[in-house]
Amino acid sequence: MDTLILDLLDPEEARRPPMAMKDYSDEFKADAVALYESTPGATYKSIAADLGINRSTLREWVLRDREGRGVTVGPAPERDVAVRGSG
Repeated sequence: MDTLILDLLDPEEARRPPMAMKDYSDEFKADAVALYESTPGATYKSIAADLGINRSTLREWVLRDREGRGVTVGPAPERDVAVRGSG
């Protein structure tokens, strides 16, 4: 992916070297999802940083978990998107 595009998506993440693929246990994934789901106001970015994993990896685990439980994922507000005021 072009660095410019990555810069637009998340400048902080674009400057990091690519992470190697890691194999996480099912228990770790479940605990990460549970932590995200049970933490009011948490973002994928904040929880992922605390756990030392990639934000998109955590998001994928959360979406898979919700799908597995039959939770309908509709167009809900993304917790990772900052709301900008008229400053």
